[in-house]
Amino acid sequence: MYYYTHNAIYYVFKISNKKNEHRLQLNNYKTVTTCKVLFMGDSHTVRGIDLSKIDSSYSLAFYGENNMMNYYKLKYVLEHNYSIPKYVVLPCDIVTHTYGFNLARNNKSFYYDFIDFKEASNLSKNVVTAYFDYFTVKIFPYIDWQYALNKVNMDREKKSKINFSELPIDKQKKAASFLIEDELLENRNTSSYYNSKALNYIQKTIDLCRQYNIKPIFVKFPLTKFILKT
Repeated sequence: MYYYTHNAIYYVFKISNKKNEHRLQLNNYKTVTTCKVLFMGDSHTVRGIDLSKIDSSYSLAFYGENNMMNYYKLKYVLEHNYSIPKYVVLPCDIVTHTYGFNLARNNKSFYYDFIDFKEASNLSKNVVTAYFDYFTVKIFPYIDWQYALNKVNMDREKKSKINFSELPIDKQKKAASFLIEDELLENRNTSSYYNSKALNYIQKTIDLCRQYNIKPIFVKFPLTKFILKT
């Protein structure tokens, strides 16, 4: 009992801190007067881009951020007088168009603040489910703590810093198989590889960039040979 109570308290603070990290990142960008290159995306962008080597750049990328999250965050920034960049750099690799990755949503209490009531129906194929989830998070902002508690032994940020190429060969193969076959393709369902909702949000982001005369740049990040083979 003590173990679960201790872990519950730990994750309550962890989710609160994670939301604060999101807010701080966004608030810091509010103070930026000129941004030529704005980076968005998930842990690949966080880990793979060295901003110190790129003049007039800023990153709004965050661990686990999918196409929907990228779109609504960018939309919020452009509509609320933040610095409008000349280029927006977005990831476009194996995780960006699969069903599994785009189904996962962490930190809903942060991201749902950017989603207008009229657009909440996009959160699920079932409109009732979409609005129920939307209003539940709005009324009880930390309801998504339960998601974290269900993954009590999994620290996404710590996991994302692992260098898989340095793992033993058998662990590399196992990790690649789990990522592709179980998480992204939903138990080897190959029809999930190109998900319409995932692709739709990429298109919506491109349209948003055109509206503000921003040039989108899509980057494919390096993947391990075992992930490519799987």
